[in-house]
Amino acid sequence: VSSALLPLFITTLNDRPWESRRAFFEHAAHLAAPLGIASVSSFLLPCIEQALNHEPVHEVVTATWQCMSYLVTKNLLRTKVSMHYAAKAISLAFGPKHAVHHACLGFLATLCKHLGTAGTFAFIAPMLPDLCEFGQRRPK
Repeated sequence: VSSALLPLFITTLNDRPWESRRAFFEHAAHLAAPLGIASVSSFLLPCIEQALNHEPVHEVVTATWQCMSYLVTKNLLRTKVSMHYAAKAISLAFGPKHAVHHACLGFLATLCKHLGTAGTFAFIAPMLPDLCEFGQRRPK
């Protein structure tokens, strides 16, 4: 796969069958990985952003989060980009679609493992809501 072919693969995202879009995200990270972080940033991340913001089929969204997890394991996301998607994953992790929130939590777990303990406490922990409060404020 070359950087010339990767844009051609993106055309599958315009296919009507959602299975084509899911297949794209199931395989895109593996195809982009040998090309490096520049190709991922230029071609794949805009597709991921589009899917996470506008894709109505939760199977495609789940495959998108799994794609993101793979990119983290291959060190193909810059820290700033990872934090952007971590915030998005946290906001979706408690949504109504079980498969989607499971995939979001999987991405966060992969990212935390990649960051290590110090990175997780420095970058991820401040983004987490106080889950013990269940939406209620403690009296002062």
